[in-house]
Amino acid sequence: MTVSDLPVGVLPSKSLIGYNDELKDGLANGYQFTELVDQLLLTNDANQLLTAVLQLINFDLNTKQVQFPNQYQKNDWYLLFMTRLLELHQNSNFSLASATDHQELGLFLAGSGVRARFQFELDTSYNGGAFFTEIETKRRLFYLNLAKKELFFNSHDLVELFGTELRAIISADARMTAIHVMMDFAAALSSDFAFTVDYNILTVANTYQFEFKEANLAPELLDKLFVLSAKDEIIMQNATDEYGAKLALPGNIIVNLLQNIGNDNQPFWYLTVIDANERQSWFDVLMNYDFIYQWYQTDLASLEIQANQRVFGAKPNHVEANRVQVEVLQPHYSEEG
Repeated sequence: MTVSDLPVGVLPSKSLIGYNDELKDGLANGYQFTELVDQLLLTNDANQLLTAVLQLINFDLNTKQVQFPNQYQKNDWYLLFMTRLLELHQNSNFSLASATDHQELGLFLAGSGVRARFQFELDTSYNGGAFFTEIETKRRLFYLNLAKKELFFNSHDLVELFGTELRAIISADARMTAIHVMMDFAAALSSDFAFTVDYNILTVANTYQFEFKEANLAPELLDKLFVLSAKDEIIMQNATDEYGAKLALPGNIIVNLLQNIGNDNQPFWYLTVIDANERQSWFDVLMNYDFIYQWYQTDLASLEIQANQRVFGAKPNHVEANRVQVEVLQPHYSEEG
């Protein structure tokens, strides 16, 4: 066979250029990914931290020629962002855990010990973002959207997890320690990035009006509270200047249950929690006073303080998570009690 009889080919120097370029692109993509991870893990600048996590959440590590079989998922980047921001604000009341046999992170909060494990679960609806979730119970404690800069606490699941499921095994003070870690994270988002934060049932401002799910409460609901309070030697009295009632609790805490007229000229009921230092929320009251918690939970359909219905209006479909095999990472805490 002569040279003229050979099939048309390419020069050796040109033969694998496309293939090699794809490999280079894949490796460069992987290197860019590692730089973002370094930024997330090592930066002391809050803005760089947010920039890194936003890019990692949307980063596609795999390319046509370079595939990475072992990868952390989007929800893990949310968790790393949360713990790094807490770390930047000198809050170490948590333990970050890693599975030993695969890439997955979990979080434990001071106060709840190993009785509750938390992760983020992605919101697959049009809202985007993710829910901070207790894995075993599937309680979604708050919603976080980093792109829209918003965080909303979920009154229902906060009360169910910390008020009901952990009430008998963890003290009120310990439960509030775990709650304050989440609140500190929300406060850091607000101060560092001007996030919109709805503390909902955790709000401590004296002027905040906690509106009930049922606007016009039935009179017998107040009668029930009167009876329950009397058993605890706390007498419910008429409100001083408005239509309603008040409870004077130990520690100079006043709970007012008041009726007002809305913009639609219809009456509605709400409550306020008043204390001199503005440290007490309705959630605090529910955690510390069993008779009030009993009253609230018995008629939850009427008395519940509603969370943001755009994100908490419907439960998403959940995929059962694997149980994390705990490896405590720094920073960690040493729980007492």
